[in-house]
Amino acid sequence: MTGAPWMRCHETALLALILRRLVLNYLSDSNLYEEFKTIIVEYRTSHAEDKR
Repeated sequence: MTGAPWMRCHETALLALILRRLVLNYLSDSNLYEEFKTIIVEYRTSHAEDKR
């Protein structure tokens, strides 16, 4: 392997941010963003008890 280990972490983080933006743009363009937000809220609510 070449490069510093921290560089791979930065590259992975950048890739994750790019993919997140692409997915959110797709959901928005497809008029699915509101439904996605609802699903996320429901998921977080149902798993909030796991954190206690």
